Amino acid sequence: MPANDENDLEMKAKQIVEQHAQDMDKYDAALERYTKSLPPVERAASKQKAKDAARQQKGYIKQRAEEEKLKGISSEV
Repeated sequence: MPANDENDLEMKAKQIVEQHAQDMDKYDAALERYTKSLPPVERAASKQKAKDAARQQKGYIKQRAEEEKLKGISSEV
């Protein structure tokens, strides 16, 4: 690939990454404003739902790591 094309692609990628970071900052701010606007009961339920989702994700990651470990062991045998 010519150097000019490579530089153009790198610049576009950098712009996309920067735009994504800005969009995520805006999203996080909007989510925080929304969460603060909820009544206390709904806010607590939302926090619990987020904790449950994080716990489930952590369990999934742990399970996948164990499966990969077992695959590595079985392929060595």
